[in-house]
Amino acid sequence: MINQIIKRIISFLIPILYLIIIFPISLLLRFINKKFIPINFDKNKNSYWLTKHYRKREESEDFYKQF
Repeated sequence: MINQIIKRIISFLIPILYLIIIFPISLLLRFINKKFIPINFDKNKNSYWLTKHYRKREESEDFYKQF
C-alpha cells in the first residue's frame, strides 16, 4: 500500500521538478547560446589526444610492495 503511494508521488514529482528546474535552465542556455560541451572540430589542430608524461623510474618499481 505504502509502496504504491510512494510510486504515485514520485511519478508526479519527477515531471514537475523537470518542468520547474531543468526545462527553464535549458531554455535560458539556448537563449543566450551557451554551450558547455564544444561540439565543433578545430581543423587546425593536429590531434585531440593528450600526451602522456612518462615517469623516469623503472617499471619494476611499480610492482614493488603493492600490498
